[in-house]
Amino acid sequence: MSVAFITHDMGVVAEIADRTVVMLNGNAVEQEPTAELSHRPREPYTRALLAAVPRLGSMKGRPPRSASRSSIRSPARPKSSPIPRRPLR
Repeated sequence: MSVAFITHDMGVVAEIADRTVVMLNGNAVEQEPTAELSHRPREPYTRALLAAVPRLGSMKGRPPRSASRSSIRSPARPKSSPIPRRPLR
């Protein structure tokens, strides 16, 4: 069985794919077993995709980014609307 999974996230590709085809502008530029591709990419575009994968610990020393509680909307408190809503049961 085969599945075509289209993504720019090479970290996910490394976890789920046995074989990878890298496409650029609709053309296959590199096709290899995923393990080989991640260790020895030939094409500059493939190297750029792999370089974009975040590395564990790469954010050390940077302040954490977090959403404030007020920016996370609860489904029980929907955004105000001129349309009356029935209460949740």
